[in-house]
Amino acid sequence: MSFYHEVMDTSLITVVALFITFYIKNKFLDKLFPNSKHRNELEKNYLDTLKDLQDLKFALDESNLVQIVDKSANILYANEKFCRLSEYSIEELKGKNMRILNSSYHSKEFFRDLWNTVTQGKVWSGEIRNKTKSGTYYWTSTTIVPFLDKYNKPFQYIVIRNDITKSKELEKKLEYLSNVDGLTSLFNRRYFDKMLDYYWQFLYKSQNSLSVILFDVDYFKCYNDHYGHLLGDQCLIDISNRVKDIMNSYEAICARYGGEEFAIILPKKDAHEARFLAERIRQEVEQLNIPHEWSKLNNSVTMSFGVASLIPTKDKNPLELLELADKALYQAKNNGRNTVA
Repeated sequence: MSFYHEVMDTSLITVVALFITFYIKNKFLDKLFPNSKHRNELEKNYLDTLKDLQDLKFALDESNLVQIVDKSANILYANEKFCRLSEYSIEELKGKNMRILNSSYHSKEFFRDLWNTVTQGKVWSGEIRNKTKSGTYYWTSTTIVPFLDKYNKPFQYIVIRNDITKSKELEKKLEYLSNVDGLTSLFNRRYFDKMLDYYWQFLYKSQNSLSVILFDVDYFKCYNDHYGHLLGDQCLIDISNRVKDIMNSYEAICARYGGEEFAIILPKKDAHEARFLAERIRQEVEQLNIPHEWSKLNNSVTMSFGVASLIPTKDKNPLELLELADKALYQAKNNGRNTVA
């Protein structure tokens, strides 16, 4: 396959086919087939094959994003479809390294695995997020096929892509919806539990604090019974919006944990910091002045808070942290509600 190296600079299929046809026609046909009938028949077969290859190239260009890169990942060729998506002209791409498309989304390990695969002469397939010339992002399903020299070493690669940006956006939206509470737009309990496990493992490695705040609406059943479920839902929405405003400046996971109960994960925050934040939320909710005439405590909606904090260790688990926060919440209610424990 070493003859490929001389003809791959612009067109992978057509130029190769033209080269083969021209070379055989001019160098061998007259000698091997002095009989014009045989020679003409063979010429016809090659021309038919060339047309098939041209048709194949046309179909490939129309349906796929195609690039050819050298062994250093410098771009030798890009079809028009890829240029339109990337917003670069072929003149802007040719000679540039593939890094020009890097969106900084993927890790170094991702690209190390990719190049380890193709430099061994194997085909790599996967999904890649790239960046256009104007700075927007797009996703492609990508296959990279190595072309090998006579020593079975890659000297060039053909990169065939399909634009999957819309399907990735839909996938992201569906993932978001599966993790979010439909009423409050806070995260749901499923996502909270998953992220609690994640932060537990992450902070175990760095031996940093992990805090949890559990809180709920005081006498919420009385609120629902008196005002009805529609106003009860609006009460939860108003509280959630205030909590989101407060938490915007924190690295935190805020969730509706169930009914009128809420939960917050605070990575790298100790008990003192978590109590300070819980007290701030308590005060801000009270200042909403949501009427609650049937409360045994106040004429407006109040909340009780339980705070717990641990440094993850081998002999403990995230459930123990939640249990501590739940006990603290129970203690806050025993202390008269509308307080932090």
